[in-house]
Amino acid sequence: SLSLFKLKPQLVVGVALRPMPKAAPPSPPAAPPVANTEEGEEIEAQSPPVPPLSDTDYEACRRLYEDIFTGSDSMEMKEKSRQERKDQAQENVNSLTYGELDMNIMHQLLNKVKKNYGPFYSKKGTFLDLGSGAGKVCVAAGLLHPFEKVVGIETLESLHGTATAANDKYKEIQLPEGAVKPEIEFIRGDFAADFESKLEPLAPDVILCTAVATCYGEAELNAMASLARKMPDESVLITFTQ
Repeated sequence: SLSLFKLKPQLVVGVALRPMPKAAPPSPPAAPPVANTEEGEEIEAQSPPVPPLSDTDYEACRRLYEDIFTGSDSMEMKEKSRQERKDQAQENVNSLTYGELDMNIMHQLLNKVKKNYGPFYSKKGTFLDLGSGAGKVCVAAGLLHPFEKVVGIETLESLHGTATAANDKYKEIQLPEGAVKPEIEFIRGDFAADFESKLEPLAPDVILCTAVATCYGEAELNAMASLARKMPDESVLITFTQ
């Protein structure tokens, strides 16, 4: 199941989360002030919101995504995760169970968010994925929307290494002229245990956060709630299963 929350200043987000009703869209960011404008000079205009991505543009992004993750299928990532957990005697730590979202789901999610919970602007705000695994959600986000920055946090070294390698490929790809390619950063860490040092500093800039929370426990859900309280008004938090 999918839960999507539009965060408001009065909302206290706890472990038992429920979808929020659609709120009125926020006003666009103010255009930079222009002093002493002379007659005939052009005033810098605020760029319009980024519209939902067309299926044609999605297909172009999907091909780039598949090139980046060639040889990194979900079964291989699950095995990497399982082996590292076994080596570290963490096989029973359910919160480390591997799960991922595919490119098409991310496309649908981002379009839904833009239509119902926007507006979103080019190069404004950070996308954050909690438990970013092999980096697939982050790369998809970077290809599908011109965020200012994309960040993922993952505790397992094997998955973090795969994400870092994918990021190297992402940096090399060429997007169509005029397209924005956000910077992607992958952080090695436990977003619950390392909340204050690694997650909290990011919160004020996060406009969209995702978490595949199927196997998360109380510590992870509490960290998600703490993050939500510190995210900006009108930002969006998307969780799966819980």
